[in-house]
Amino acid sequence: MNAKKIIYALATFVLLSCSDDILDKKPLDRVGETDVFEDENLLRNFVNGTYRGLKHSFDDENSFSDGLTDNAYNQHGSANGTIKIYTSAEISPDNVEPVTRQLWRDAYVNIRRVNLFFEKTIDSPIESDALTVMSGEMQFLRAFMYFDLLRWYGGVPIVTNTFDLDAETFEVARNTADEVAQLIVSECDAAIAKLPSLTSIASGRANKEAAMALKARTLLYIASPLFNESNSVEKWTAARDANKAVMDLATVSLVSSAEEYGNLFSGDNAKEIILSRQFTQTNNQGWGVNLWLYSNGYGGWNTTTPTQNLVDDYELTNGLLPSDPGSGYDDQNPYVDRDPRFYESILFNGAQFRDQTYDFYVDVNDVSQSGKDS
Repeated sequence: MNAKKIIYALATFVLLSCSDDILDKKPLDRVGETDVFEDENLLRNFVNGTYRGLKHSFDDENSFSDGLTDNAYNQHGSANGTIKIYTSAEISPDNVEPVTRQLWRDAYVNIRRVNLFFEKTIDSPIESDALTVMSGEMQFLRAFMYFDLLRWYGGVPIVTNTFDLDAETFEVARNTADEVAQLIVSECDAAIAKLPSLTSIASGRANKEAAMALKARTLLYIASPLFNESNSVEKWTAARDANKAVMDLATVSLVSSAEEYGNLFSGDNAKEIILSRQFTQTNNQGWGVNLWLYSNGYGGWNTTTPTQNLVDDYELTNGLLPSDPGSGYDDQNPYVDRDPRFYESILFNGAQFRDQTYDFYVDVNDVSQSGKDS
Protein backbone atom coordinates (compact mmCIF):
# COMPACT_ATOMS: atom_id res chain seq x y z
CA MET A 1 0.00 0.00 0.00
CA ASN A 2 1.51 3.31 -1.04
CA ALA A 3 1.57 6.47 1.10
CA LYS A 4 -1.44 8.08 -0.56
CA LYS A 5 -3.62 5.05 0.14
CA ILE A 6 -2.45 4.94 3.77
CA ILE A 7 -3.31 8.63 4.30
CA TYR A 8 -6.70 8.12 2.64
CA ALA A 9 -7.43 5.11 4.78
CA LEU A 10 -6.49 6.98 7.96
CA ALA A 11 -8.64 9.98 7.01
CA THR A 12 -11.60 7.70 6.27
CA PHE A 13 -11.11 5.94 9.59
CA VAL A 14 -11.00 9.23 11.48
CA LEU A 15 -14.15 10.51 9.79
CA LEU A 16 -16.06 7.30 10.33
CA SER A 17 -15.01 7.09 13.95
CA CYS A 18 -16.09 10.65 14.80
CA SER A 19 -19.00 10.97 17.21
CA ASP A 20 -22.13 12.78 16.04
CA ASP A 21 -21.62 15.62 18.52
CA ILE A 22 -17.98 16.42 17.79
CA LEU A 23 -18.98 19.90 16.62
CA ASP A 24 -21.71 20.32 19.21
CA LYS A 25 -19.59 22.24 21.69
CA LYS A 26 -20.39 25.03 24.12
CA PRO A 27 -19.35 28.44 22.82
CA LEU A 28 -16.30 29.82 24.63
CA ASP A 29 -17.04 33.50 23.98
CA ARG A 30 -20.59 33.71 25.30
CA VAL A 31 -23.18 31.96 27.47
CA GLY A 32 -24.94 29.15 25.62
CA GLU A 33 -28.71 29.14 25.19
CA THR A 34 -29.15 25.93 27.18
CA ASP A 35 -27.36 27.42 30.17
CA VAL A 36 -29.48 30.59 30.09
CA PHE A 37 -32.74 28.71 30.47
CA GLU A 38 -31.49 26.26 33.10
CA ASP A 39 -29.67 28.67 35.41
CA GLU A 40 -31.79 30.93 37.61
CA ASN A 41 -29.36 33.86 37.63
CA LEU A 42 -28.82 33.76 33.87
CA LEU A 43 -32.55 33.51 33.27
CA ARG A 44 -33.11 36.49 35.55
CA ASN A 45 -30.71 38.50 33.39
CA PHE A 46 -32.65 37.39 30.30
CA VAL A 47 -35.88 38.65 31.88
CA ASN A 48 -34.17 41.89 32.92
CA GLY A 49 -33.09 42.46 29.34
CA THR A 50 -36.66 42.10 28.16
CA TYR A 51 -37.67 45.12 30.24
CA ARG A 52 -36.18 47.18 27.42
CA GLY A 53 -39.43 46.39 25.66
CA LEU A 54 -40.96 49.08 27.91
CA LYS A 55 -39.92 51.90 25.66
CA HIS A 56 -38.32 55.00 27.12
CA SER A 57 -41.13 57.55 27.26
CA PHE A 58 -38.89 60.56 26.60
CA ASP A 59 -35.81 59.43 24.71
CA ASP A 60 -35.78 62.26 22.18
CA GLU A 61 -37.45 65.58 21.47
CA ASN A 62 -40.09 63.89 19.30
CA SER A 63 -41.27 61.78 22.24
CA PHE A 64 -44.07 64.15 23.17
CA SER A 65 -47.01 62.67 21.31
CA ASP A 66 -49.19 65.66 22.22
CA GLY A 67 -47.47 67.26 19.24
CA LEU A 68 -49.33 64.77 17.05
CA THR A 69 -52.66 66.15 18.25
CA ASP A 70 -54.47 69.47 18.60
CA ASN A 71 -53.09 69.74 22.15
CA ALA A 72 -49.59 70.93 21.28
CA TYR A 73 -47.20 72.09 18.60
CA ASN A 74 -43.78 70.51 18.20
CA GLN A 75 -41.55 72.96 16.36
CA HIS A 76 -38.54 70.69 15.89
CA GLY A 77 -40.58 67.64 15.01
CA SER A 78 -42.32 69.68 12.39
CA ALA A 79 -39.01 70.89 11.01
CA ASN A 80 -37.36 67.50 10.61
CA GLY A 81 -40.50 65.76 9.43
CA THR A 82 -40.90 63.19 12.20
CA ILE A 83 -44.13 64.71 13.48
CA LYS A 84 -44.99 66.73 10.41
CA ILE A 85 -45.57 63.62 8.28
CA TYR A 86 -48.29 62.64 10.75
CA THR A 87 -49.97 66.01 11.19
CA SER A 88 -49.94 66.59 7.43
CA ALA A 89 -51.51 63.15 6.78
CA GLU A 90 -48.47 61.87 4.87
CA ILE A 91 -48.15 58.63 6.82
CA SER A 92 -47.43 55.46 4.83
CA PRO A 93 -46.11 51.97 5.66
CA ASP A 94 -42.67 53.22 4.66
CA ASN A 95 -42.37 56.17 7.03
CA VAL A 96 -44.48 55.40 10.09
CA GLU A 97 -41.72 53.94 12.26
CA PRO A 98 -39.93 57.25 12.98
CA VAL A 99 -43.24 58.66 14.26
CA THR A 100 -43.68 55.75 16.70
CA ARG A 101 -39.94 55.76 17.45
CA GLN A 102 -39.40 52.27 16.02
CA LEU A 103 -42.21 50.77 18.11
CA TRP A 104 -43.09 47.98 15.66
CA ARG A 105 -39.52 46.74 15.38
CA ASP A 106 -38.71 46.99 19.09
CA ALA A 107 -42.00 45.50 20.28
CA TYR A 108 -41.78 42.37 18.16
CA VAL A 109 -38.09 41.87 18.95
CA ASN A 110 -38.95 41.76 22.65
CA ILE A 111 -42.19 39.81 22.16
CA ARG A 112 -40.01 37.14 20.55
CA ARG A 113 -37.88 37.09 23.72
CA VAL A 114 -41.01 36.43 25.77
CA ASN A 115 -42.14 33.68 23.41
CA LEU A 116 -38.70 32.08 23.58
CA PHE A 117 -38.79 32.25 27.38
CA PHE A 118 -41.97 30.20 27.56
CA GLU A 119 -40.82 27.69 24.96
CA LYS A 120 -37.49 27.09 26.70
CA THR A 121 -38.72 26.94 30.30
CA ILE A 122 -41.10 24.01 29.82
CA ASP A 123 -40.03 21.39 32.41
CA SER A 124 -37.43 23.85 33.68
CA PRO A 125 -35.17 22.74 36.55
CA ILE A 126 -35.32 26.25 38.06
CA GLU A 127 -36.98 26.58 41.46
CA SER A 128 -40.73 26.89 40.90
CA ASP A 129 -41.47 30.02 42.95
CA ALA A 130 -38.76 32.04 41.20
CA LEU A 131 -39.86 30.76 37.80
CA THR A 132 -43.49 31.65 38.54
CA VAL A 133 -42.61 35.28 39.30
CA MET A 134 -40.40 35.55 36.22
CA SER A 135 -43.14 34.09 34.02
CA GLY A 136 -45.56 36.65 35.48
CA GLU A 137 -43.13 39.43 34.61
CA MET A 138 -42.76 38.16 31.06
CA GLN A 139 -46.52 37.91 30.57
CA PHE A 140 -46.91 41.46 31.84
CA LEU A 141 -44.17 42.68 29.49
CA ARG A 142 -45.78 40.93 26.52
CA ALA A 143 -49.13 42.50 27.46
CA PHE A 144 -47.55 45.94 27.79
CA MET A 145 -45.90 45.71 24.38
CA TYR A 146 -49.12 44.59 22.73
CA PHE A 147 -50.90 47.47 24.45
CA ASP A 148 -48.41 49.91 22.93
CA LEU A 149 -49.01 48.33 19.51
CA LEU A 150 -52.78 48.45 20.03
CA ARG A 151 -52.90 52.14 20.88
CA TRP A 152 -50.81 53.07 17.85
CA TYR A 153 -51.94 50.56 15.24
CA GLY A 154 -55.23 49.06 16.44
CA GLY A 155 -55.37 45.40 15.43
CA VAL A 156 -51.91 43.85 14.91
CA PRO A 157 -50.64 40.30 14.31
CA ILE A 158 -50.65 38.25 17.51
CA VAL A 159 -47.48 36.15 17.67
CA THR A 160 -47.03 33.86 20.67
CA ASN A 161 -44.39 31.51 19.28
CA THR A 162 -40.95 31.76 17.73
CA PHE A 163 -40.23 30.76 14.13
CA ASP A 164 -37.71 28.22 12.84
CA LEU A 165 -35.48 29.30 9.98
CA ASP A 166 -36.88 26.50 7.83
CA ALA A 167 -40.52 27.49 8.41
CA GLU A 168 -42.62 27.40 5.26
CA THR A 169 -43.82 30.95 5.81
CA PHE A 170 -43.30 33.82 8.21
CA GLU A 171 -46.53 35.57 7.34
CA VAL A 172 -49.00 36.16 10.16
CA ALA A 173 -52.51 37.50 9.64
CA ARG A 174 -53.53 40.72 11.31
CA ASN A 175 -55.81 40.25 14.31
CA THR A 176 -58.63 42.58 15.26
CA ALA A 177 -58.30 45.21 17.97
CA ASP A 178 -60.74 43.25 20.14
CA GLU A 179 -58.59 40.12 19.81
CA VAL A 180 -55.45 42.02 20.78
CA ALA A 181 -57.27 43.51 23.78
CA GLN A 182 -58.46 40.04 24.81
CA LEU A 183 -54.87 38.79 24.70
CA ILE A 184 -53.67 41.71 26.83
CA VAL A 185 -56.40 41.17 29.42
CA SER A 186 -55.69 37.43 29.51
CA GLU A 187 -51.96 38.05 30.01
CA CYS A 188 -52.67 40.59 32.73
CA ASP A 189 -54.99 38.19 34.56
CA ALA A 190 -52.27 35.55 34.51
CA ALA A 191 -49.68 38.06 35.70
CA ILE A 192 -51.94 39.29 38.51
CA ALA A 193 -52.06 35.75 39.88
CA LYS A 194 -48.27 35.34 39.74
CA LEU A 195 -46.74 38.70 40.66
CA PRO A 196 -46.10 40.10 44.13
CA SER A 197 -47.43 43.47 45.26
CA LEU A 198 -45.49 46.64 44.46
CA THR A 199 -44.84 47.03 48.20
CA SER A 200 -42.73 43.86 48.24
CA ILE A 201 -40.75 44.18 45.01
CA ALA A 202 -38.06 46.54 43.75
CA SER A 203 -39.12 49.73 41.99
CA GLY A 204 -39.35 49.34 38.25
CA ARG A 205 -40.32 45.68 38.30
CA ALA A 206 -43.66 44.37 37.09
CA ASN A 207 -46.08 43.91 39.98
CA LYS A 208 -49.66 42.87 40.66
CA GLU A 209 -50.96 46.43 40.77
CA ALA A 210 -49.27 47.33 37.47
CA ALA A 211 -50.93 44.35 35.79
CA MET A 212 -54.30 45.44 37.18
CA ALA A 213 -53.73 48.99 35.92
CA LEU A 214 -52.69 47.82 32.45
CA LYS A 215 -55.78 45.62 32.24
CA ALA A 216 -57.98 48.55 33.30
CA ARG A 217 -56.48 50.93 30.76
CA THR A 218 -56.78 48.36 27.97
CA LEU A 219 -60.47 47.83 28.73
CA LEU A 220 -61.00 51.60 28.82
CA TYR A 221 -59.35 52.04 25.41
CA ILE A 222 -61.27 49.19 23.80
CA ALA A 223 -64.54 50.61 25.19
CA SER A 224 -63.82 54.07 23.74
CA PRO A 225 -65.55 55.26 20.55
CA LEU A 226 -62.39 54.59 18.55
CA PHE A 227 -62.82 50.82 18.99
CA ASN A 228 -66.39 50.53 20.28
CA GLU A 229 -68.46 51.79 17.37
CA SER A 230 -71.61 50.07 18.65
CA ASN A 231 -71.13 51.70 22.08
CA SER A 232 -71.37 48.32 23.81
CA VAL A 233 -72.45 48.82 27.42
CA GLU A 234 -70.76 45.53 28.30
CA LYS A 235 -67.37 46.98 27.31
CA TRP A 236 -67.95 50.13 29.36
CA THR A 237 -69.03 48.04 32.36
CA ALA A 238 -65.86 45.91 32.15
CA ALA A 239 -63.75 49.08 31.95
CA ARG A 240 -65.57 50.62 34.91
CA ASP A 241 -65.12 47.57 37.11
CA ALA A 242 -61.43 47.12 36.27
CA ASN A 243 -60.61 50.77 36.89
CA LYS A 244 -62.60 50.83 40.13
CA ALA A 245 -60.57 47.84 41.32
CA VAL A 246 -57.36 49.84 40.80
CA MET A 247 -58.78 52.92 42.52
CA ASP A 248 -59.74 50.80 45.53
CA LEU A 249 -56.25 49.31 45.98
CA ALA A 250 -54.95 49.77 49.51
CA THR A 251 -51.37 49.87 48.20
CA VAL A 252 -51.98 52.90 45.97
CA SER A 253 -53.05 56.36 47.16
CA LEU A 254 -54.83 58.94 45.03
CA VAL A 255 -53.58 62.51 45.05
CA SER A 256 -55.84 64.82 47.00
CA SER A 257 -54.63 68.27 45.99
CA ALA A 258 -53.33 70.24 43.02
CA GLU A 259 -49.94 70.50 44.72
CA GLU A 260 -49.69 66.72 45.02
CA TYR A 261 -50.74 66.45 41.38
CA GLY A 262 -47.95 68.80 40.33
CA ASN A 263 -45.42 66.98 42.48
CA LEU A 264 -46.07 63.78 40.55
CA PHE A 265 -44.16 65.33 37.64
CA SER A 266 -41.28 66.72 39.68
CA GLY A 267 -40.50 63.42 41.37
CA ASP A 268 -41.59 64.70 44.77
CA ASN A 269 -44.71 62.55 45.06
CA ALA A 270 -44.87 58.83 44.44
CA LYS A 271 -48.38 58.20 45.78
CA GLU A 272 -49.90 57.23 42.44
CA ILE A 273 -46.83 55.70 40.80
CA ILE A 274 -47.46 52.01 40.23
CA LEU A 275 -44.71 51.26 37.72
CA SER A 276 -41.80 53.49 36.72
CA ARG A 277 -38.88 53.29 34.31
CA GLN A 278 -35.64 53.19 36.30
CA PHE A 279 -32.29 54.69 35.29
CA THR A 280 -28.67 54.41 36.35
CA GLN A 281 -25.67 56.63 35.64
CA THR A 282 -24.80 54.36 32.73
CA ASN A 283 -28.33 53.70 31.53
CA ASN A 284 -29.56 57.27 31.95
CA GLN A 285 -32.41 59.25 30.47
CA GLY A 286 -30.33 61.30 28.05
CA TRP A 287 -30.72 65.04 27.81
CA GLY A 288 -34.05 65.06 29.59
CA VAL A 289 -37.42 66.72 29.35
CA ASN A 290 -36.31 70.00 30.92
CA LEU A 291 -34.08 70.76 27.94
CA TRP A 292 -36.89 70.09 25.48
CA LEU A 293 -39.75 71.73 27.36
CA TYR A 294 -38.21 74.73 29.13
CA SER A 295 -38.23 78.08 27.37
CA ASN A 296 -34.93 79.46 26.07
CA GLY A 297 -34.79 81.82 29.05
CA TYR A 298 -34.20 78.76 31.23
CA GLY A 299 -31.75 77.09 28.86
CA GLY A 300 -34.37 75.00 27.09
CA TRP A 301 -35.38 74.46 23.48
CA ASN A 302 -39.11 75.06 23.93
CA THR A 303 -39.65 72.07 21.64
CA THR A 304 -43.28 71.33 22.45
CA THR A 305 -45.75 74.05 23.43
CA PRO A 306 -49.43 73.78 24.40
CA THR A 307 -52.03 75.16 22.04
CA GLN A 308 -54.97 77.37 22.92
CA ASN A 309 -57.08 74.29 22.18
CA LEU A 310 -55.58 72.52 25.20
CA VAL A 311 -55.81 75.61 27.39
CA ASP A 312 -59.51 75.94 26.57
CA ASP A 313 -60.10 72.34 27.64
CA TYR A 314 -59.39 73.26 31.27
CA GLU A 315 -62.63 74.01 33.09
CA LEU A 316 -63.19 76.83 35.50
CA THR A 317 -63.49 76.03 39.19
CA ASN A 318 -67.29 75.81 38.77
CA GLY A 319 -66.82 72.85 36.44
CA LEU A 320 -67.85 74.67 33.26
CA LEU A 321 -65.71 75.16 30.17
CA PRO A 322 -64.77 78.69 29.05
CA SER A 323 -67.02 78.23 26.04
CA ASP A 324 -70.08 77.77 28.27
CA PRO A 325 -72.02 81.06 28.53
CA GLY A 326 -72.68 80.43 32.21
CA SER A 327 -69.08 79.75 33.17
CA GLY A 328 -68.24 83.34 34.03
CA TYR A 329 -65.10 83.18 31.89
CA ASP A 330 -63.47 86.58 31.31
CA ASP A 331 -61.37 86.72 28.15
CA GLN A 332 -59.56 89.74 29.56
CA ASN A 333 -58.48 87.65 32.58
CA PRO A 334 -58.38 84.19 31.01
CA TYR A 335 -56.28 82.48 33.67
CA VAL A 336 -58.42 83.32 36.69
CA ASP A 337 -60.40 80.62 38.56
CA ARG A 338 -59.30 77.73 36.37
CA ASP A 339 -59.10 74.06 37.29
CA PRO A 340 -56.24 73.83 39.87
CA ARG A 341 -54.43 71.31 37.63
CA PHE A 342 -54.15 74.05 35.00
CA TYR A 343 -51.70 75.97 37.16
CA GLU A 344 -49.53 72.86 37.62
CA SER A 345 -49.41 72.13 33.89
CA ILE A 346 -49.47 75.28 31.77
CA LEU A 347 -47.08 78.23 31.77
CA PHE A 348 -48.74 81.53 30.97
CA ASN A 349 -47.88 85.19 31.27
CA GLY A 350 -47.79 86.00 34.97
CA ALA A 351 -47.53 82.40 36.16
CA GLN A 352 -45.26 81.51 39.05
CA PHE A 353 -42.44 79.31 37.80
CA ARG A 354 -39.17 78.45 39.53
CA ASP A 355 -39.78 80.97 42.31
CA GLN A 356 -40.40 83.91 40.01
CA THR A 357 -43.05 85.35 37.74
CA TYR A 358 -42.96 83.87 34.29
CA ASP A 359 -42.94 86.68 31.71
CA PHE A 360 -43.38 85.13 28.29
CA TYR A 361 -44.02 88.32 26.33
CA VAL A 362 -41.26 90.91 26.02
CA ASP A 363 -41.01 94.21 24.21
CA VAL A 364 -39.27 93.53 20.90
CA ASN A 365 -38.02 97.14 20.90
CA ASP A 366 -36.36 96.84 24.31
CA VAL A 367 -32.67 96.47 23.38
CA SER A 368 -31.75 95.63 26.98
CA GLN A 369 -33.43 92.23 26.58
CA SER A 370 -31.08 90.16 24.50
CA GLY A 371 -29.74 86.63 24.39
CA LYS A 372 -31.79 84.27 26.51
CA ASP A 373 -33.92 87.16 27.81
CA SER A 374 -35.13 87.86 24.28
